[in-house]
Amino acid sequence: MVLSDMTSGYNVATSIYLEEDFNALCGIHEAELQGLVQQIQQGHGLAEISIAEVMETLRRFYNGYRFCNDLTQATVYNPTLCFYALRHYQKKAQLPDQMLDGNLAMDAGRIRYIANLPAGAAVIDQILDETRTTPYGNWKPASG
Repeated sequence: MVLSDMTSGYNVATSIYLEEDFNALCGIHEAELQGLVQQIQQGHGLAEISIAEVMETLRRFYNGYRFCNDLTQATVYNPTLCFYALRHYQKKAQLPDQMLDGNLAMDAGRIRYIANLPAGAAVIDQILDETRTTPYGNWKPASG
């Protein structure tokens, strides 16, 4: 917990989370992930599923994250979800049937709330639009 006041020093923080230089800071590059898959296979004698098959599944479910507005930056894999799948793969020699960790499931109630806002449908469309370069566009929540 950080107390943001005049004595904490935190009041001089700078937000860097959308700067291109730090795009991949919180994700896993494909080459890194492939190395982890290879280590698991070699370390545990797992060869039932080829590395290419495992990588294709991980790519389909967990790749596509970009933490900047520059769409030319490489996408990265979600580390929380990748490690969830890799732990299962390491223990059971197969990827999980449920590829999305239940702890990370979207809150359906929150989505319904957004959908019922006056501009809710537009917000959901913006969130799902992969070509947008800004996280939220010009949408602002209704006051009140």
